[in-house]
Amino acid sequence: IAAARHHLGESARRVMVEGVGELLVRNQDAHPTYVYLLARLMETLAPSDSRITVDWPARLRELEKLTPEEQSLVLWVLTVASVLGGGLRRTQRELLEQAHAAAGESFQPTRLTELRARLMRGESLSAANARHATIP
Repeated sequence: IAAARHHLGESARRVMVEGVGELLVRNQDAHPTYVYLLARLMETLAPSDSRITVDWPARLRELEKLTPEEQSLVLWVLTVASVLGGGLRRTQRELLEQAHAAAGESFQPTRLTELRARLMRGESLSAANARHATIP
């Protein structure tokens, strides 16, 4: 994210930060990983408005208009955030489904299972394995 931040527009930054904020809200528990990730995103992306006003329907409309590269990075961040937060609630799954649909991609929940397994084995999570992970 830090390497790509100079190529991200304000809208992409907002969708990314508020998407993770929405995942936190939908988790109904301030999981420390979400809080830390959100703080790091705010620090790394330095949004012009340091307040987070989660308006997921508005962010979905913005997500639809992002460049394919920005959409890909937003989906990666949301996918990894959902894996880092532990078990996936139904409402979080719905958010991922909505985000993928807004970006014109299909949501594949099997990727989450494989990414969680990689994380538990101590492997790093990258954009490549977030997009292409499948269950063997």
